[in-house]
Amino acid sequence: MEFKNNRLHRHLRTNLALLTSRETLKIVAGYNMDEDADDRLEFELDVSACGECWMRHDLVVLEVGAYLRAKAPIPGLSKYQQVLVRPSLSTILNPLIGILDFDSDSASVPEFMGAARAAAVMCGEILTARLAP
Repeated sequence: MEFKNNRLHRHLRTNLALLTSRETLKIVAGYNMDEDADDRLEFELDVSACGECWMRHDLVVLEVGAYLRAKAPIPGLSKYQQVLVRPSLSTILNPLIGILDFDSDSASVPEFMGAARAAAVMCGEILTARLAP
């Protein structure tokens, strides 16, 4: 979703990253990421901002734009991950806001994944509404 404030035009996205059996965090659902190639990135816990957030249980902000302008490697990303980063990206905010939990007496795994995707979209809409002027 795109929005405008008084001085800046921004592109806001959100995603849901889950812990994998390989002890990595993988983006499994996203909002406003359809046009970008980084919608399924997987991050190592010990080197990425996403992993740092997971391990510290605290907010992590990474000013990606500074690395892109300097043509410097983004900390924690492999060269393959780095090329997937949108050149206009400015900042990444990783808040650990809780655990998204679903349970059911009859839902299948695909139904659970559909619910997780819908929740990620809803979170994106809530964040966009709160940040809009």
